[in-house]
Amino acid sequence: MQVKCSRTQHRFGRGIARAASLVLALLFVSSFLTPVFAQYKRTDLVSNQPGVAPTTDEQHLVNAWGLTALPRSPFWVSDNGTGFSTLYTGAGQQIPLFVTIAPAPSSPPGTLGTPAGTVGNISPNATDFTVTENGKSGRALFIFATLDGTISGWNPGVDGIDPNTGASHATLATDRSNVGAVYTGLAIATNKAGQTFLYAADDGPNRRIASLMAHLVWRSLLATRLSREVFRHMEFRPSMATFG
Repeated sequence: MQVKCSRTQHRFGRGIARAASLVLALLFVSSFLTPVFAQYKRTDLVSNQPGVAPTTDEQHLVNAWGLTALPRSPFWVSDNGTGFSTLYTGAGQQIPLFVTIAPAPSSPPGTLGTPAGTVGNISPNATDFTVTENGKSGRALFIFATLDGTISGWNPGVDGIDPNTGASHATLATDRSNVGAVYTGLAIATNKAGQTFLYAADDGPNRRIASLMAHLVWRSLLATRLSREVFRHMEFRPSMATFG
């Protein structure tokens, strides 16, 4: 009986020693790590609510959605609640340019656009994603997808910018509202052959990722080689939402 107790005590002692070693090791490693909660500090740069951030834009910045920037551009924000895209520097300073994103042409008068996803045109080809309006054409610098099923592109040489108000508007390039498209997100990519494509997340009854060729002629999913490479195994159930 004494031998059994001795063995039990010995095992218990070894267990305590191992636990103590593990605790010491964890304490040693943690001394070199920064706590997760201390790695980031949130700084509000701009808001539509007075007093929240250094810059306040109550008129445009409502339900901010998509956010994008090119290497030398300010940040472009999709103002989903007001039908605009507004621009801000990295410090939150507002740029006096206010780009209207129009609703689908079939919308009733007074309807606001619903911009969601937005991307900068990164195509290496100078004529990719060209938009045309009133006899003027230009490469879209920024592209917008909307919840009412449209895709528009903006070029200052096509619409111009009002020097007094900074007002401008994007040019409608694709309208899929007639088939119930609801574009919640937008992405852009260039393949090895130098071909650039847009990918729009359609959260409407179509439930798919749709692709656009660079000339903004509509192409359905799997219509392009890049689409087949990326999305050939992707299926969306009716209960799933294609978002972002």
